[in-house]
Amino acid sequence: MNAFIIFCIASWDQYKNHVILANLVKYSLPTGRLFRLVCCPHYLDEIIIYSTLLPYEQEFYLTLVWVITSLTISALETKNYYRHKFKDNHVAPYAIIPFII
Repeated sequence: MNAFIIFCIASWDQYKNHVILANLVKYSLPTGRLFRLVCCPHYLDEIIIYSTLLPYEQEFYLTLVWVITSLTISALETKNYYRHKFKDNHVAPYAIIPFII
């Protein structure tokens, strides 16, 4: 039951982050919510969503590893793009996982 609640919260947060991205002026830096802390909070939400499925399907771990790896690489590239494009002007300090990466 706890995994389902976390799944729902992460899904809702991912939706809200996608709304922010959809409403951005072209080529601008996303702000608000977790975008102040990480460059790609929607990727973090995706990892959380996939993580909540692991207790129900043990063979799912390779898929989870793939999701974590690919989204982390994408988030790091996005952070590098933001630094280059916006010259560190209010770019979030972390790429995907707060206080870690």
